[in-house]
This record gives sequence, structure tokens and C-alpha cells, in this order.
Amino acid sequence: MLEKYLESSIKAKCQLVVLFFKTPSLSITEVVEKTGLTPLQLKHYSEELNAFFASSITLSIQKDTVSCAFKHTFIDTYLHQLYESSNTLQLLAFCLKNEDCSRPLTDFARKRFLSSSSAYRMRESLIPLLRDFELKLSKNKIVGEEYRMRYLIALLYSKFGIKIYDLTQ
Repeated sequence: MLEKYLESSIKAKCQLVVLFFKTPSLSITEVVEKTGLTPLQLKHYSEELNAFFASSITLSIQKDTVSCAFKHTFIDTYLHQLYESSNTLQLLAFCLKNEDCSRPLTDFARKRFLSSSSAYRMRESLIPLLRDFELKLSKNKIVGEEYRMRYLIALLYSKFGIKIYDLTQ
């Protein structure tokens, strides 16, 4: 449900990580068929993944074959790091943590190196997502029934590795 609201680059990179985790070596045509990416996009995202996971992923394209080597054995290690780089998920976390509505959206924009207008567009794009959870956005704060907010917090942590609050015993 939340995945459809993520940035297309994050979705594509996650799709590549999942694909290569299952099959470490594939032909370019197979990757293009399975992901819907163009060969140019595949090359671009491969370079970005190599840079992002400098020491833990080695993705190489040679002639017509793409191969990938992973250092860690758990796919969630990679996916959670990619999800953590998502501005959409970070904005959700920002709005959940903004207790007394004291922090303006420009703080988030400055911290994530976004323009103010981009941050406001992102905030507006969250409204349909929050509607799906029967929550609302009021002054950069997510409001609604507590159990729905807790569900969203738990979903962000379990599926995407986005930690809103520390878990206590």
C-alpha cells in the first residue's frame, strides 16, 4: 500500500536488489523484461546502487550480462537502507514526530536538501496515503485515532526500517 507512494527511483532500486538477490546473474534483456526498466535506466541505477552500497554490493554490467555480489545475507539490510533514503518516508516520520506542530516544513526541507516548494508538494502527495489509513494532516502533524497512528508507525518500522520511536519493554 505504501510502496505506490514512494519515489520511482527508490522503487526501481529496490526492485533491482530483490531481483539480483534471487538471481545474482542475469542477461540485460531478462532484467529489462522483469523490471520494465530501459537498458539506460538499468545502467544508471546500477551505478547509483554501487555508489550507495560502496562496500556491500558489487553490481557489474559486462556486454549483455548483469551480475551482482552481496556482502550481507539478509535482503532487508539493503532494502531498509534504500527506504531510509526515501524523502517520502522521511516526511512521514517527520510529520509523526512533530508533536506540538512546532517544527515548520522548511526544517525538513533544509535537512533533506529540498526546496520548500518540493517539500510542500510532497506533503500534499501524502494526503491520499493518510486518507487510506483514515488519518489527516494538520499543521505538519499527522492526526487521527491513536491505534491508526500506531499501526502506521509499526508498518514504517517493520516493513521499511524507519524508526519513529524507540521500542520499550
